Amino acid sequence: MASHTNITDLPDSVFEVILSLVPVKKAVAICLLSKRWNHIRLSLPSLEFDESNFSSIHSFLQYVDTVMRLRDDSETLKKFHLILRSICSSENLKKINTQINAALDSKTEHVEIYDHNACNNEIPSCIFKCNTITVLKLTGVKVTTTTPSFVDLPSLKVLHLSNVIFSNLEFVYNLLYSCPLLQDLSLKYCFAPHAVRDWIVPINEESLRNLVPAYASQYPFSLEEVIIVFN
Repeated sequence: MASHTNITDLPDSVFEVILSLVPVKKAVAICLLSKRWNHIRLSLPSLEFDESNFSSIHSFLQYVDTVMRLRDDSETLKKFHLILRSICSSENLKKINTQINAALDSKTEHVEIYDHNACNNEIPSCIFKCNTITVLKLTGVKVTTTTPSFVDLPSLKVLHLSNVIFSNLEFVYNLLYSCPLLQDLSLKYCFAPHAVRDWIVPINEESLRNLVPAYASQYPFSLEEVIIVFN
C-alpha cells in the first residue's frame, strides 16, 4: 500500500519553498493551520501585497500593517512586492511608506513597487540607500529628495524604472552612476525637471548585460532622448 505524506510532515525548508510560491494572504492562512508553523509565518521570505484583492484601501493598509508587525524583522526578506491602485491621502501614504521602510529594515533583496493610479504617489527616498537590494523595479511613483548624492546601492544588479518622477535630475545621474554591479537597466517614461534633450547616462560597460532602450514622452519634464555612455 502506498504511503502518503501529510503537509504537516514536510520539513520546514520544503514548506518555506511552497509558501514562497503562493500569495502572502494564502501563505498566512496556511500557517495558521498548525502551531508548528507559527515561526514560519513570522519569517515569510517573500511578501506580495496587492490592493486589488481588498474591498477598500483601509482594509488593505490594515492587513499590510498586521503582517509586517507580526513578521520577525531579523529575518531577511527575499522579496517585497507592493501593488497600489488608489490615489492615497497623505495619511494613507504615510502608512504605506512606513511599511516600505519596515521592509527595507529586513535587509530586503528584491523590491517591486507598482502604482497604477493617475497620481504618482511619493515613496521614501531611503529605498535608494539600501545596500542589500539586488533587484529594484518601480512603476508610477514619485521620488523627492533634496540630497542628490543620497544613493548607496552597491549590490544592485537589476534596475527597472517606468513612469517615475524624480524631483532632482542630479539624483538620477548619481543613481545610475552609483551601481557598480548593474547588469540589467530599463528606463521608460521617466521624468525630471530641467532635463536636457541629450541626457548622458554613465554606465559600466563590463557589468551591463541587458539594456532596454529608454522611451521618449511629450511630458514637459521628460527626458526626450537618452544617450548611454560606456565608461
